[in-house]
Amino acid sequence: MYADSLSIKDHKKWKHNFSIKKSVSDDDNYMSESLYTSSPIFIDSNIYVVSGYWYNYMGGAHGLYHTSYDNYEVSTGRKIAIAQILNIKDENFIEFYENRIRSDYGDAVPSTIPFANTYYILPTGITFSYAPYELVGFAGGEPHIFLSYEELKPYILKNTILDKYNSN
Repeated sequence: MYADSLSIKDHKKWKHNFSIKKSVSDDDNYMSESLYTSSPIFIDSNIYVVSGYWYNYMGGAHGLYHTSYDNYEVSTGRKIAIAQILNIKDENFIEFYENRIRSDYGDAVPSTIPFANTYYILPTGITFSYAPYELVGFAGGEPHIFLSYEELKPYILKNTILDKYNSN
């Protein structure tokens, strides 16, 4: 319900319409909470980046959260897939990517490092983002790995949006 002036003014009409049932046992007592927000984080003449933050608590020691990113090409409005701009299947790229993560996070990472499902593009490079538990434990938060275009240069596909940034 929106908290507009009409709703607030008429709250006496609806405030008692909620039924509250007392739980029979402790197993029936739990609380849940969910939150999702979406906001732009970067825009220029080439790229528009939107973040989506999700939090969910359904009992236990803590809730879970994750931030995802969607990158759009301004000229077409199309979502940019990482495989359209970087040669992520190149063995040298995979080795470079995994070594970078190991150098940033050490022994905390698993032996097989998953490729990040979410990333955001900036004029200076790409930041890859992981959800808690995806790469390191919950206390490690959401790991972010920034790779500059200078580092990514050998893996940038030609005639892509990254080519424009990399040539500047």
